[in-house]
Amino acid sequence: MLDRERIADVRREELDGPRCYLLRRLLAPSECRRLIDAAEERGFSLAGLAIGDDDYRVNRLARDNLRVIVDDRALAAGLWERARPLIEGHHEGARVVGLNWRLRIYKYEVGQAFRPHYDVRTPIPGAGETRMSLVIYLNEGCEGGETTFYERKPRSARRGSGRRRKLDNNVRFAVRPEVGAALVFDHLLLHEGAEVRAGVKYAVRSDVIYAR
Repeated sequence: MLDRERIADVRREELDGPRCYLLRRLLAPSECRRLIDAAEERGFSLAGLAIGDDDYRVNRLARDNLRVIVDDRALAAGLWERARPLIEGHHEGARVVGLNWRLRIYKYEVGQAFRPHYDVRTPIPGAGETRMSLVIYLNEGCEGGETTFYERKPRSARRGSGRRRKLDNNVRFAVRPEVGAALVFDHLLLHEGAEVRAGVKYAVRSDVIYAR
């Protein structure tokens, strides 16, 4: 999937210090295209929410995007080779060890979104625990589809009418999809895959693993 001869000119842009940053040009557009084509060939299905080891439950109120799950250690190792020099070396006393090889390729069609949520720290047997999400945008140019970060959800935003408006008032910043760029952020930041209003959005998700 990756061009082994390519010398990646990856640049880091700070968005929220060590808790959220962008790695530009992690993948070339041609590499992104190959990942999209491979996922389309495999076939997408409706993404569920993790409720246990390899167990998922569909909840359209929380998310209704499409997904392909692939375990690919070689691809994860290739991504890690490029990203490693710019990834935070420590997180709350744990040291960085690599990327999760369980890759989740996302497809968002018009009207689809992954509503505000926190990601979950997941133990990786023999490696450590995931602490940071790594989302690589595989295309750009759709309308909507930003990754939006919020202040911690206030009580008034959790229930009742006007929930969407009140949560919107707590937006910290939003990141538009940029082909080949990887967004790296702490699992414990409240965020959303915003609704796609036109076009289609593709991304691949991994996680940064840390160990004590």
